[in-house]
Parts: sequence; structure tokens; C-alpha cells
Amino acid sequence: MVLDGYDPIDVRVSTMPTFFGEDLALRVLDRRNQIFDIENLGLTTTTRNILWSLIRQPHGLVLVSGPTGAGKTTTLYTILNTLNDGTRKINTLEDPIEFNIPGVHQSQINTRIGLDFGDLLPAVMRQDPDIIMIGEVRDTVTAKTAVRAASTGQLVFATLHATKAASAIHSMLGLGVNAHLLAASLRGVIAQHLVRRICTQCAEALQGTEVLNLFDDVADLVGGNGSTALHQGRGCETCRYTGYRDRAALFEMLICNSAIRGLIERKATPDAIEAQAIQDGMVPLRQSAKLFVAQGTTTLEEAMRILDLQT
Repeated sequence: MVLDGYDPIDVRVSTMPTFFGEDLALRVLDRRNQIFDIENLGLTTTTRNILWSLIRQPHGLVLVSGPTGAGKTTTLYTILNTLNDGTRKINTLEDPIEFNIPGVHQSQINTRIGLDFGDLLPAVMRQDPDIIMIGEVRDTVTAKTAVRAASTGQLVFATLHATKAASAIHSMLGLGVNAHLLAASLRGVIAQHLVRRICTQCAEALQGTEVLNLFDDVADLVGGNGSTALHQGRGCETCRYTGYRDRAALFEMLICNSAIRGLIERKATPDAIEAQAIQDGMVPLRQSAKLFVAQGTTTLEEAMRILDLQT
């Protein structure tokens, strides 16, 4: 969509009939808001270091999980843009191609003519890539081929719809991937959700909320200079009186070490894998959400809309 005097934006439209008429969902893609820089993803120092360690792997599988609209594509484009230094061949399979990255070989999925992820992935592997990005793993063929590619020398990034990092592993096993091959090839899982940011122009602390014990388990992450008072946006012209402006990403990064590999080979439950990952130092999504609330990045209501903070 291009209007005279305005920058172009893309609008992805989904429509379906309902009893009272058409139901429309619009996803706006503003090409002016291209982040594509790890430093601008809003990562903590710890999660940034973990991400760097994952993308510097010479080969293996890195999964990016989250619900629809969680910012997975932005994270993947940022990773690819970082790795796109001209020394490695990068191929992608996308549905659709949302941004053009010069120097990256991007291919469009077209299910109408029988070109799905599972159909094109073997062809991509014959192109001798160093890095492969798969827009979505949604069938057994794609899942197995992605693991095979990661096991034979490529660095593979792929997304799936799973709410937690441990659930993404369980989803891959559920798609019929061999547990031993998955354990051997998986390097890590990045799970993410998006929350609305409190508008910085009208943010205010709520008096009397400093005594809440909700943040006890993230006190060491908040640090001595952090505030544990709840915050909200009063509403102003900048945020159109909503109290929120822009969004921030919550991250949970699971590193696949020997203990996690053992659990994958035994097809352990997601709860068991998550418990082991937390024991190994993973900051779960619920703690990341609490940290955002404690720092005044978002409201308690917004965090609870996305996650159950009590589990």
C-alpha cells in the first residue's frame, strides 16, 4: 500500500465468512521499523551473550518458538543480517518473504503449486548453503529434513509454534524426529513473546506497590538500582490515551547441554526439560515478564495477559 506523501507499508489481510459477515484480521508490516541489529532487540546482557554463542555455532539446529505474532521473524532476520558478512552462503525458505536482505538467497513458499517447506528444503540443501533459515516447521518431512541438514554440516534456524522452549523440543519429537538425532543436532531454543511497553511520556509509578513479594525471585536480576513498584501509563496524546506505546520481546533461551541431550534421548516431558534448563541457568519466560514489570517496562496486567506469573 502506497499513498502519496507517505512511506510504503505492507498489510497482510486474512478474511473468512462468519454469521454476521466477513471477519478481517490485518497485520501491518511497517518497513521503516527494521531493527535487524542484535543490540536493538532489547536483550539483557546474559541473553545477548547466549544468543551470540548460539549463532556462532559452525553447524547444528537452533529453534525459535512462540505464538503467532511473537516477533519470531524479526529475531530470525536480525540473526541472518548479523551472519550475512559475505563469507557464508545463506538460503531461506519463507512464507511470505517479509523483508529483502541483500546477499541472502530467499525463496518463497507457494502451496498453491505444491511448493511447501518440505518440498523446497531438499532442493535448498543441494545448493550447498552454509546457513539455512526455515520460516516454519509444520510437518514431519520438514522437521526430519531440518534435523538431517543440521546433522550434516549446515547451521539451521527454524521456527515453530510453541509457547515455551521445552515445548518446542517436544513438538519436534511429536513430528516424528528421531530423538537421538535431535539431541545430537540441537544447539538451543529461543522462545519469545511480545508485550506492550508502557508509554514513556505518561508512565507513572503506583504508590504502595513497592512491598509486593511478586518480584522476590527476580530481585537479583533487577539489581540494586531497580524499582519494584508497579507502573502504568496515564494515557496521553503520544500513546493515544492507551497507556502503551510500542512492544518489547520477552526471551527464554535454552542451551542444549549434555544433561538436556540426555533428557531428549529419553523423550522426557517438557516440564522435566524445563526444570533441568532452569537448574542450568535458563531464565524462564515468567521471570523475564516479572523483570519487565519490576523495571517499569510493562504493566502487571499486560504480563499476566501473556503468561501465568505464578507457575
